[in-house]
Amino acid sequence: MNATLNLATRRTLVAPLAAGLLVSAALFAQGCTGYHSYPPIKGSMASTNPNSPPVDEIMIVSLDWVTTRYPVGGTVISGETPEFAINLPRGVRKSVYEYVAEKVSDRARPLTPDNADTIPVYHIAELWVRDGLAKVTVLRPAYELGPAPDGKPVYQGITLRIEGGLHPWRVVRHQVWEVGTVQLPELYYCPGSEPPPPPPEPPADAAYEPVKPPEPPTPSAVAPE
Repeated sequence: MNATLNLATRRTLVAPLAAGLLVSAALFAQGCTGYHSYPPIKGSMASTNPNSPPVDEIMIVSLDWVTTRYPVGGTVISGETPEFAINLPRGVRKSVYEYVAEKVSDRARPLTPDNADTIPVYHIAELWVRDGLAKVTVLRPAYELGPAPDGKPVYQGITLRIEGGLHPWRVVRHQVWEVGTVQLPELYYCPGSEPPPPPPEPPADAAYEPVKPPEPPTPSAVAPE
């Protein structure tokens, strides 16, 4: 009788404790998503670090969604879709830049000075995260609309509403903007891809100083034996 009572008592105590741990874990997971904003919002307490989770995952979901539905070649054909570059927010580390490109597509490349003008570029223009909700605006090159007056492609903004945090992030809604509504962000090349700066040149009015020959060795003061 006592054994049965003790077992029932344990179950009564363990069940609420387990439920509390599950709730705590859920709240912790949601809290880990945090607040993030790009570009930075003046006066906001949101993080501006693009390397902290879940920013990398949200960028992958956003770029995968846009590049799959708005590919440069019109349709996604395995092995035949042109390569494209991705332009990520300033401050993204080299390892994160390469990881995002790898996960988006085997045709995606981190933006570098060498490919910025040779292959199509998709840009992360805006990124906003509040716990389990994210909004990301991606600019895609709209080649089908013809070039801009300067000969470069025109860009069309697509804002994605993404939900996740307690489950995998996914796009639940999107809005397509008129061309020119969303401005192009700055180009942020993948760290390490830019050539080192040239050494500084001496001032033009610097006086010429000839190189002095080395001094001859001082003779020994000790007389030979």
